[in-house]
Amino acid sequence: MDVGGQEAAVFSLNMIMEQRKMNRRLATLLLVAVFCWGSGGALWAQPPGQQGGPPPAVVVTALVASGEMIEEQEFVGTVFFQETSLVASEVSGRVLEVHFEQGDRVRRGDKLVTMDGVLKSKDLQSRRAQREEVLSELSRVQRELDRMRRLFDQGTVAEQEYEKVKFLASALERRAESLAAEIARIQEEVRMLEVLAPFDGVVLTRLSNLGEWLSSGSPVAEVARDDVVDILVNVPVDVALDLELGQVARGSAAGRELVGRVQAVVPRGDVGSRTFPVKVRLPNEHGLLEGMEVRMYLPTGQRHEGLTVPRDAVVPSPMGQVIFLVRDGQAQMIPVSVSAFARDTAGIEAQGVEPGEHVVVKGQERLRDGQPVRAE
Repeated sequence: MDVGGQEAAVFSLNMIMEQRKMNRRLATLLLVAVFCWGSGGALWAQPPGQQGGPPPAVVVTALVASGEMIEEQEFVGTVFFQETSLVASEVSGRVLEVHFEQGDRVRRGDKLVTMDGVLKSKDLQSRRAQREEVLSELSRVQRELDRMRRLFDQGTVAEQEYEKVKFLASALERRAESLAAEIARIQEEVRMLEVLAPFDGVVLTRLSNLGEWLSSGSPVAEVARDDVVDILVNVPVDVALDLELGQVARGSAAGRELVGRVQAVVPRGDVGSRTFPVKVRLPNEHGLLEGMEVRMYLPTGQRHEGLTVPRDAVVPSPMGQVIFLVRDGQAQMIPVSVSAFARDTAGIEAQGVEPGEHVVVKGQERLRDGQPVRAE
């Protein structure tokens, strides 16, 4: 190929390359234009009031109430079973069988321990045989006494002989009565060879073992009645003096709500802490265990009359305690003064708050005054 042909070929190749570059630029510009148009349309389609800002905060609300409230204070108490018995043997003997383990549930009358009754049975058999012998002899003597009485009335026997037979019959009667009492005692001791549960409950401690010799009064088990429990709470004197027997007391333990009544205010306090024990009794419907910690809410005697809100509605802020009301779809922050707490309720004093308004109880941690909200 000559020089002119080569130059023409190079020129044509350069033109093709430039055309391809231009096509790529046009395609890129077209994609950018389409993207911008789509984004602009989406922004334009947003509802008024949401363009360029976050969506409304989702909150949970409750109603502001009004009325009288008695202030309650939280105290830490301890669970105790209402009744605990150290069950003991009433007679001596060797342990033949143990019918329980620690932690077992028992019912009233269930056998806990059975002791060996061989010696008692032999003793009982011997006393019965002796009594049968005495009764047989008494029957013979009574017949003789009847005969002697007839002869004495006829004057054919001396009074001394008659009185001798009469005395013998009386002695045999007393001996028969004594043996009957001994038989009853031994029968009762045989019955006592089985140690029984005194009430429905649970075995806390096992105190006897197979083959062990038990004396009268030796403990075999510690059994607790757990259908009713007592909550023991130590409170200051001003709270103790305001409590009344039978008064309803509420609390919680392990996530369970508890309702009981004041059973006793013990009139002997701790000198060191100057607190007084209060006993709250309640049915053990939740399976509480002795030694568990319980949060009890007891009235302090102070009363609040006015606005009340859920306790969770009151939150701290740099300007003090506040609540958030929902007004016209926006959160409005209101400073409050808390005058009383009663477990889940707070008595407040605030300006411009009316009963029946919606107060935020959940989701107010990051709210700002005037922020749009949506209540669920």
